[in-house]
This record gives sequence, C-alpha cells and structure tokens, in this order.
Amino acid sequence: MKKRIYLILSLLWLLPLATMADGVVQGTVTLNNQTIAAEYYLSGTTVRLGSGYNACISQYSSGKVVVPASIIVNNTSYPVTEVSTFAFRMCSLITEVVLPEGVTRIGDFAFASCPSLQKATLPATLITIGAGAFIDLTSLQDVVVKSATPPVWEYNDVFCFHNGGIGDSQSYHTNQVTLHVPIGSMNTYRHANFTNTSLGWTTADGWGYFNNIVYLPTNANVFFAEGNWNEASKWTHGVTPDNGDDIYVIADVTIPNGYIAKANAIGFDNAATITIDDGGQLYTNTDVAVIAEKQVSAAPDWENGRDGWRLIATPLEGATGYTSASSNHVENLVVDNYNGITDGEYHFDFYHWNGNCDKEWRNYRSANFDMNNGQGYLYAAREDRLVTFSGVAMANDEDVSFEPLFSEDGSLDAFSLYGNPFVCDAYLTMEEGMALAFYVMNDEGSGFVVSDGPVNPMEGFLVYSTAAGQSFTVSRNAPAAKSNSLCMSLLQGSSRIDNVMLRFGEGNMLPKVSFRKDGCKVYVPVDGKDFAAVNAEAMGEMPICFEAANNGDYTLCFNTENMNFGYLHLVDNLTGDDVDLLAQPDYSFKAKKEDYASRFKLVFCAKDASTDSASDENFAFFSNGRLIVANEGESILQLVDVAGRIVSSETVIGSCSVGIDATPGLYLLRLVSGEKVKTQKIVVR
Repeated sequence: MKKRIYLILSLLWLLPLATMADGVVQGTVTLNNQTIAAEYYLSGTTVRLGSGYNACISQYSSGKVVVPASIIVNNTSYPVTEVSTFAFRMCSLITEVVLPEGVTRIGDFAFASCPSLQKATLPATLITIGAGAFIDLTSLQDVVVKSATPPVWEYNDVFCFHNGGIGDSQSYHTNQVTLHVPIGSMNTYRHANFTNTSLGWTTADGWGYFNNIVYLPTNANVFFAEGNWNEASKWTHGVTPDNGDDIYVIADVTIPNGYIAKANAIGFDNAATITIDDGGQLYTNTDVAVIAEKQVSAAPDWENGRDGWRLIATPLEGATGYTSASSNHVENLVVDNYNGITDGEYHFDFYHWNGNCDKEWRNYRSANFDMNNGQGYLYAAREDRLVTFSGVAMANDEDVSFEPLFSEDGSLDAFSLYGNPFVCDAYLTMEEGMALAFYVMNDEGSGFVVSDGPVNPMEGFLVYSTAAGQSFTVSRNAPAAKSNSLCMSLLQGSSRIDNVMLRFGEGNMLPKVSFRKDGCKVYVPVDGKDFAAVNAEAMGEMPICFEAANNGDYTLCFNTENMNFGYLHLVDNLTGDDVDLLAQPDYSFKAKKEDYASRFKLVFCAKDASTDSASDENFAFFSNGRLIVANEGESILQLVDVAGRIVSSETVIGSCSVGIDATPGLYLLRLVSGEKVKTQKIVVR
C-alpha cells in the first residue's frame, strides 16, 4: 500500500504545473511613496499596466506615480512590459509618472487628458508609443526619454505631447515643454521620423512642440560650447579630459595646432564636429568621426618638378575617396581648379608607390586609386592648399603592425612606402623593441632624409628592409629614450636639406636615397657606397662627405640630446677648424659646388667606451696626430717605452685630446684611476 502511495506522489511531479489564465489581475503602483492598488492585464508570462478599457488607478489619485518593474501574482513574478490603452486617461490630479525599464510600448491615449501632469519619465527600453498617448496635457513641462533611439509613433494622425485636444489647432505652443534625452542623441531626436512623415520629435512646423531639448545628467566630461578643445571653461568638469576620460562632444570643437587632445571613449551628436587643425593631435581609444586638415605648401619650382614634394597619408580608417559620395573622403587633393582656377593646366601631381612593379611610382592621372590607411603617397601642388580629410579616424590606443616588402637580390622593392595611420604622432619600433630608422621628406620637399623620431599625422615614411620577414609596429607611444644614435642635420637657411645618423649599437645600415641627382647631400662612405645611417663603435673617427648643389652658406647641426659622449669633435678638412660639439653643437661654413666631397671628419668617444676593469680593450686612438682618450673622472695617463721607462705622465680629466711628444716607436699606454689600471699598446709614428 505504501509503495502505491509513493508511486502516485512521484507521478504527480510529472503533471504540468497550473498556470494563471490571461486576464485582469490586481497589482500595485507607488503614489507619493505609498503603495496603492492598480489593475494589470496578465498575458502569458508578462503583464501590462491597465485593463485596456479603463484607468488602472482611481482617477482621483493625486501626485507622483511610479510604476514597478514587476508584480507578484500567486507567488509568481511577472515583468511589466506595456502600458495599456487608457491606463491613466483622465487621471486629472497626477503630477508626475515614472515608467520602469522593461516597458517597450505605451498604448493609445494612455496619458490623454491629464491636465495636472507636469513630468513624464520614459525608459530606455521603450520602442513604440500609441496614438494620442500624450495629448491634452495643459501643464506638461518635462518629458524624459532615456532611450538613445527615439521611440516610434504608431500613428501619425494624432498630435504627440500636445497640450491641446484632438483637432485643437489654436494652442500648440501655449506651454513650455523641455525634452530630456541621453547624451549624444540630441540630433537623432531632432530628425527622428514618424510613420509616413519626415517630421521629427522637435521641429518648428509640427509634432512634438518642444520648446527646448537638453541632455540627461551624465558623469562624462561634456564639451558644450563651440571653441577649442584646450579651453577648460567649455567642458562641464571645468578641466580638459585626459586619456582615461569618457567624453561627449555636443558643440563644434577644434583641436588647434600644437595641442594634443586626449580621451578614452568619445560620444557626440551628428550635428557636432571635431576638427583637427594641421599640427593638432587626438589620442582616442575609440573610432571617431573627425575633420582633419593638412596644409600643403606650393611647390616653388613647379615647372621643373624639383622641390615641394610631400609624403602624405590618410588618417581615416579603411579607404578614402575623393568626393563626398564616399563616407571617408578627402577634399582639395586631386583638383586642378582649386580656388576657382580654370586655366586648363595641371595643378597637382599624385603618386602611389608599388615596389613590386616595373614602374614603382604609379601616377593618379594615368590610373586612379583610392588612398588606404597605412599607406604613403607622393604629392605636390602648384599653389598653397588646405587638404581636408573627413570621415572616421581609427582608435590609436593599440599598435599597428607592418611587414615591409623585401627582395632577396637587394633590388628596390626592399623599400616600402607607408603612412601614419593615426590622427596623432606615430613612433616606429622593430619587433625586438629597437627604434626603427626610416626616411621622411626633407623640409624643401627635394629629397628623403633619415629619421628615428615620430611621423606626424597625415604624413608618409619610407622603410628599408634588410631581411625577409622583418616587421615593425607603429604606436602613438614614444619608445623609452636611448642614448644610441647621433643625428647630424644639414641646413641651408632654416630648411633641413639632408642628414646623417650614427648609431652606436645594432641597427639597419640605411643607404642614401637620392630624390634628385643634383641635390645637396651629406653622407657616410662605406666600402664605396653612400649611407644615410651607419653603425659606429663606441670610439673612433668617421668620414662625413658633403656635396653642395650650389655655392652658399650651410650649417651642420648635431642633436646630442640623450647622448653619452665624453668627446665629440667635428674636423673641417678644408679649413682646419676643430669644433667641440659638446660645447657648440652647430657648425656654419661656406661651400662651393666644386669642393671635394670628403670635407669633414667626426671624432668621438663615448663615456663608457672602455670597461671599468683592467683589460686589453682600447681606450685611446690617434686622430690628426693627437691622442683621443676615453676616460671618466680624474686619471693619470702614462706613456711607457719597451724598456718599461715612463716617457711621459700627466693628469687627464674626462675624455680628452692629448698631444704626444715621443720618438716614433711602440709604446704601452697606461690609464691609472685609483687602483684600476688600463693598458693599451700604441704606435707613435
């Protein structure tokens, strides 16, 4: 008997649970912080507020009504997903209503004829609003809509949020109603479409009749008044944002020349624009629509095409076209009639580099091409012009990787032309973390110069690869400063014409790339070839060749910042000048086209050129008959002959140049610093 009872009980668990039948059920709402009864309609697993035939609460209820997100019926929770037709119709004393998240629809005439209603708060989940849901509301002042996407009106034959009744055309603007919307969605609400009409939530000619539209409170820093990004008074927080800040732009903002704007996530209205002046930068962790400007100077020798060339790049993600028909486009780049010029002449030249083809430079006029992010292009214009890129700039918080082209036979496709992909400065780094040297255009636009610094926005750079599979990354973050390279720039006037880079350590040797054969150039000869970047030992001397394109005054400028030199001199073989570059890093001179190329010599010695312990490592060498000694602090320098006799002894401080007065022969050089002694064999000639 017990077994049969157990069996029956166990089978009961297999029976379907009883469910509530659809229909009117009782629930509650909050009125002035007090719970009162309200009617709901149960439909399946959800409920809607109101029966659909009458008001859900007493029409004499007075004050603020808050609708719950769910109600409990027979110990079961049911979410509120809809406000029924007539739910609050003619509730003449309610002053405010708050609908919960989860409500997706407001039924027809749900809040019609509520003359005391001053404020309505609608949830972010709201999708549709029925006919006449908000009409005849003579006291309405504020409508809060939390949805970033404007809810859709189901009909278009009844006025919405209208203070008069149906057919009342005399009182459209008698009350002041403010619409509150999420940050970044104002323009969307201004132009939101109704069914079968182009009129929006707030327009001058109908529908909505909001006198003002404002944003809901936000913790984000908001740029609210037209002006420059670096104007703290135009941000709601009273300070300009930093890398980790989320911001919204609701007014036109300009990032001026020389300023780096920073933000984490950026939201903005379609009506607002972010303009980046030439020389301005934007650090952003999200893709963002921008207008980026690039000033291109006129080529001074347009007819001969000798100067005025620029390496340019698009800062926009993906492909960039040349008309507004493209979402990403550039203006004033490929037009011959710039500023209304219609003389039938060419006014720009534009080339794309392709090292894999027989003709490396591809002319835009012979075969049109779009600009692609990450690629560089050669460009020149006949007159000054402002080139404008409009579209979506990619986030620059992550590095971008590139793999250069390479030919095993060392042919020209070892060169690859790239472009800065960001709207901020870009730094190049080799795979193993070493800074990468590359080429950029010189100031005159007449030739390539070597660089290891940042590439500016909208500029290109040329990379030379020396091994298959070499790759590099581009980052907005500057690599840690290293004292491993010395840059020497050649100037004529204030224009940088050419340069040479000496690197103390491992790195690519970069050949000299001549943009034109008759240009000025400075280079280092190695095994019969001309180089723009070479590797150097910690101490020694290096020939520096110079060829002038014309007679005139020139200057060599040395960037010794972050360098660890104890001795750095430039010797002019023509004039005999010996310049201490640590004291004066610039050297001005006159030159003629017929001067011999091997004009200069660089004599250098790093502070750490020799080890701290006694060893056979060299710490001195001869240059122009004088002994260059690598030394730190105060030491005694001794010259010892083969018989062990001290020929000379003197105190030296730091790295220095010392005269040797001794007969020719083999000697032992000793550098004594306290208990440390270094020795080196030298030959006096």
